[in-house]
Order: sequence, then C-alpha cells, then structure tokens
Amino acid sequence: MVARAGIAKGTFFAHFTDKDGLLVQLIAERLNAALDRMEALPPPGSADAMPAALDPLLGTLTDARIVFDIAMRFSGGKGPEEGMQAFAAQTVPLRFCEVTSANPAERLGPFLRACLEVR
Repeated sequence: MVARAGIAKGTFFAHFTDKDGLLVQLIAERLNAALDRMEALPPPGSADAMPAALDPLLGTLTDARIVFDIAMRFSGGKGPEEGMQAFAAQTVPLRFCEVTSANPAERLGPFLRACLEVR
C-alpha cells in the first residue's frame, strides 16, 4: 500500500496505527457523505417515505461488507433509537446473503411504519 502511494511506512504509521485505521478513516468519510446527502433531503412526510430517506445511508452500509462491519464496530446506539438501530443491524447483513435481493430500505418499511405511525 505504501509503495503504491509513494510514501514511507513510517509516514503511514505516523497517521494510522494499522491498515484498519486507514479503513476506518475512509469509511467514516463515506458514511459522513451519506449522512450529508440525507440531511440535504427534505424530511420524510410519512412512515412510508422514511425508507427512501434512509437510502443514502443504507446504500453506503451495504456497498461492501467491510463498510458495514466497521460501522457496527464503532456504533453504539444508546437511547430510544437503539431498537431501530438493532433492527437495522439485523436487516442490513441480509443484503450480503444470496437468499435475498431486496433492498434494506424495502425490508425496513413495514417495521418503520409500525414504529412511527400514530395509532
């Protein structure tokens, strides 16, 4: 990696403790960009619109297994949103299985409606 980048090993390790440190930095930038795209969207007007609003983040999380793995390693949901985060943590990995081709946002839809709609 360092040879291809044209830098010395010492320079790399001055910035990152190991290759995982570099991956964490790169993935954090991708996740932050996805969150910025979500923030630029108008707020969803209904529970049915919520999956589409989450699509930038879910698309990034399911782009590569390492992205999801690192995001889960450093997430730590605390508070009322923890239940939905736990559900997403169960749902997103299905994207990496051959069993389903469904988009994670599509799978989240029924559960979001159940959680968000006022009864």
